[in-house]
Amino acid sequence: MSEELERLRAFAREIIDNLPDGGIEGYDLHDLGVKHGLLVPTEVEEPCGENCYCAEYGDFPMTCYRKSILLLK
Repeated sequence: MSEELERLRAFAREIIDNLPDGGIEGYDLHDLGVKHGLLVPTEVEEPCGENCYCAEYGDFPMTCYRKSILLLK
């Protein structure tokens, strides 16, 4: 099995495993995305463009969480 597929499966398993306990919040999904390499923390000094999502949540410099290449294929 490819490493990419295994990362997706591990992410999905953790989500499913947490469902009986009352569900998963958005921050949980974020943390799992980072843990399994689906989101990549990137240090940025300024907004990445006109529709920069991170610019709404704080001051620069900051850590921006970008989709990994796995999600961009």
